[in-house]
Amino acid sequence: MILSGIPVSVPARMVFEVAAVGSPAKAARACDSALSMRLTTIPRLNQMLDEWADRGRRGTVAMREILDARPIGFIPPASNLERRFVQLVEANFLGPYRRQVDLGGEDWIGRVDFKHLTLPIVIEVLSERYHSSLLDREADGRRFAALITAGFTVVTVWDHELWQSPGQALERVHLAEVALRTHLGAA
Repeated sequence: MILSGIPVSVPARMVFEVAAVGSPAKAARACDSALSMRLTTIPRLNQMLDEWADRGRRGTVAMREILDARPIGFIPPASNLERRFVQLVEANFLGPYRRQVDLGGEDWIGRVDFKHLTLPIVIEVLSERYHSSLLDREADGRRFAALITAGFTVVTVWDHELWQSPGQALERVHLAEVALRTHLGAA
């Protein structure tokens, strides 16, 4: 579409256009970014795939794979930091973890970054920008205490660790998983 002489596109189509000319990884990031910013939806992308998927059209295979990995209900990473954590966890055979999980019953504790699917482990991926002020640290401390009281093991992972020394952060995650498997196996 051309608007005032400038080519424009809707967000869903832009994801397909990235898949047609870029790498599958870039298309996957574009897809997750568009989803997390609520510029498009999984149903809209699937509808577009049906319209787009002509035989031989570039990017069709990549988009099929991307959307197969993102079923209805998929929650995209909220940030590059969360995306980095997911990549590292998957590459090191940790988890599996679910993103952006609300915890607490009648007394809501909060939304956590990651919750292990079978173990009571919560991973909070913290950035200096949003978690280093005094008020942020106090609020995080209250939330972490409530999670611990509710029976969860809380592992914090800092942004600088994920980029500069991921081994240390992943070791804490691994040790928490091993400790809980051992404890729950003995119980």
